[in-house]
Amino acid sequence: MPKQFASAVILDKEGNHVVLILREDFHIWGLPGGGLEAGETPEQAAIREALEESGYEVTIDGYIGKYHRLQFHDDRYVYRAHVTGGHALESGPETLAVKWFPTLDLPKRLAPSVREIIRDALFERGEPFEVDQTISWWWVMVINVLVPLRNLRNRLLGRK
Repeated sequence: MPKQFASAVILDKEGNHVVLILREDFHIWGLPGGGLEAGETPEQAAIREALEESGYEVTIDGYIGKYHRLQFHDDRYVYRAHVTGGHALESGPETLAVKWFPTLDLPKRLAPSVREIIRDALFERGEPFEVDQTISWWWVMVINVLVPLRNLRNRLLGRK
């Protein structure tokens, strides 16, 4: 069974700005999100991860779809959301910074496939959909090296 992840695309009221987090592990910008915990639905995970990684309490506005990353055999459930409380983290265990970016001017150092997901969040297709994402061979190699190193570092530091 594929690994299960959930993410939130947190937009302002006009849909002109999106919340991105600067990941502590890889120093690239990405969406708040992470793995599902036991007994948790993808929607609950997206809400929890948004709070843990951005500091914002969010309400889900809709389900965008499921993204299957072929090379990693995982599924990412993605939801559109808006802020209902909290405040941006200055830093955290998984987050170095939280920032609102114009949706038409996203940072260059962006996690693979995030541009596609944000675009999909902005242009509703009506019904949720499933997408098979192909990550470039270069990103696959980088991720296959960095994730085990991050996991080893976290074990040595006593982190989850």
